[in-house]
Amino acid sequence: MLYIITLACVCIYISILDARFRRITNMSVLALLALQCSLLIKSEIYLTSALVVLVVGFVLFWQRWIAAGDIKLASVLALALPLSQLPVAAILTGFAGGVVSLCYLMLNHWFPNRKKRQVGIPYGVAISLGFCLVIVVYQVPQLLKA
Repeated sequence: MLYIITLACVCIYISILDARFRRITNMSVLALLALQCSLLIKSEIYLTSALVVLVVGFVLFWQRWIAAGDIKLASVLALALPLSQLPVAAILTGFAGGVVSLCYLMLNHWFPNRKKRQVGIPYGVAISLGFCLVIVVYQVPQLLKA
């Protein structure tokens, strides 16, 4: 349970950074990587999932559809998921991205004169939500067995 609480705290921190500055720092991703490697020792670490996300993310980055920090975040979060869970995480991330986009559209509509700091959608928020939901659903039964 410590893993889930710590994961949530780190992902909330990364999401706040992304929402405020539109940047996911390497240090925050490294902290998440250290968390994943240290607290997932009792269960499996899925390197294949992380590599698949990294390769697909590189293609998306090459097409300028996603930022490098988002790819790093998703690949580190994918360490906790088997390949069979990646499509679910991708779908939930897409839905979360739609909700985040709608929130930004509503904010811009309701407050047109507000100071706009950055352009774009902080997709790190959606990645954190989508992957963390799948991790919690997948990992909690694993943790309860141990």
